[in-house]
Amino acid sequence: MLPSQALAAYGPFVVAVVAALVGLTQYYLQREKIKLDLFEKRLKVYNAVMEFLEQVYNTGEVSSVHFEPLVDRTKPASFLFGGDVTGYLNVLIKSTHDLQTDLSRLTGTAPRSTNTATVIEMNQRVQQKLTEQALDRLAHWLYPLRQDAETVFHPYLRIYRDTWWITRFCRRVQQWVDNGEALTRDKPMSV
Repeated sequence: MLPSQALAAYGPFVVAVVAALVGLTQYYLQREKIKLDLFEKRLKVYNAVMEFLEQVYNTGEVSSVHFEPLVDRTKPASFLFGGDVTGYLNVLIKSTHDLQTDLSRLTGTAPRSTNTATVIEMNQRVQQKLTEQALDRLAHWLYPLRQDAETVFHPYLRIYRDTWWITRFCRRVQQWVDNGEALTRDKPMSV
């Protein structure tokens, strides 16, 4: 066989291998692009929650000015996250609404001031006590929610894996083999 004939014979094979490598590279890049797009969308929801909690922490009040953007910016969460994050967001929104109601009730119960100095002084003491109660309630509400946010969102905000794909593949095969053995060990052998 002449070298030119060998090249002609192996040419389609080389082209097929190159085309397969290009196809696999395209698949990998598209998959990474999808992961990055999903990460960016998830990060927007996470940032909305953290900005809300930060605003509440800094201002010491839960107002609809901060609350309404939170609700708007977290609407797509049910499509982007699992049930744990959507459950957390439902708890956050419900407890925020409840806290808003409680704080407005607490701060709205102070007696109205008149021109008398004693009523004004009593009004200030009651208002200070109610404000302390409101801030205490806010602190007990805010700190656990912030800790939970970081814990709940963390698994969804990772772009890259810690292990190589071949290692993950081998672990999955091993897990499948172990589960298959466990299933066969549990069943009695039929005769």
